[in-house]
Amino acid sequence: MLLKTTSAAALLVAAAGAAQAQDDAMGEIVPLTGWNPDEVAQDAWNISAMMDSEVYGVGGEEIGEVEDVIIGPDGRLVAIVAEVGGFWDIGDTHIGVPWDEVEFGSPYQSVMIPVTEENVEEYDVYEMSGLPGSALGEQVTAGLDDAELTRAWRASELIGDYARMMGENDERQVYGYVMDMLVDDGEVVATLVNPTPSYGYGVYGYPAYTDYGAGWDPGSPYYDMPYTMDDIEGIQPMTTYDAE
Repeated sequence: MLLKTTSAAALLVAAAGAAQAQDDAMGEIVPLTGWNPDEVAQDAWNISAMMDSEVYGVGGEEIGEVEDVIIGPDGRLVAIVAEVGGFWDIGDTHIGVPWDEVEFGSPYQSVMIPVTEENVEEYDVYEMSGLPGSALGEQVTAGLDDAELTRAWRASELIGDYARMMGENDERQVYGYVMDMLVDDGEVVATLVNPTPSYGYGVYGYPAYTDYGAGWDPGSPYYDMPYTMDDIEGIQPMTTYDAE
């Protein structure tokens, strides 16, 4: 197995091109006309299904649980953060596992990772997370005009944020709150919002954005969508979302 420093370098290469990937893949506004979140959900899974799920080691033994999911600025999943090792001599510890080393149980409610008591130090969450203050996070933001642009972030940072849209006089107004995200092929493809009673009931799915003009802004209590209240008139709630 390669040491985690090699994996960190691979993540760094992916993150370094994230700003351009943002502009090319995630910055373009998707028209809501013809957008069908129920169709998107057919091949996707909701990220909340993985939060707090059981984590199993190479021998099939339960070794901990998922604490968070790390998402890159291009919307792709980078790693998971897990708390493991309560029965090991080292006690409880948090680790970061690259996404390409995570295997899934069905339906994404358990994960298997190649972590043992002997190699757990290779999965140092400080080295692997890409979050502010981590070794990878410091490397990712070095030398950039806008360090926030390529910051990885935690799924738990977005879930529970207020979702806003453009209202009158080009001012943002609260539409509801973010309750989940849909993931397909390792990428966040939709943001699920529960609106306030003034705008409807149920769960509404919208295209996901990582452009900092509209979308995720790590540390902010708001998720800003590039739509107006007129744009969402007539939009129907999802029929396929099943909260975990």
